[in-house]
Amino acid sequence: MDVYGGGINRFYAIMKYDGNSYPSNPSVEPRVERGTKVEGTAIIADDLLINKGLKFK
Repeated sequence: MDVYGGGINRFYAIMKYDGNSYPSNPSVEPRVERGTKVEGTAIIADDLLINKGLKFK
């Protein structure tokens, strides 16, 4: 997760799912070290409400 704002230096945090949820505060999670290869699914959204977002065909 991209972490920035509030006076901190911008960084990417490792957000691990514990089987129930993700951490609620990414600013205290471990940082992704520069040059690290990251694999997985990226979710791009600013609002996760029902019936919002982009339709892909």
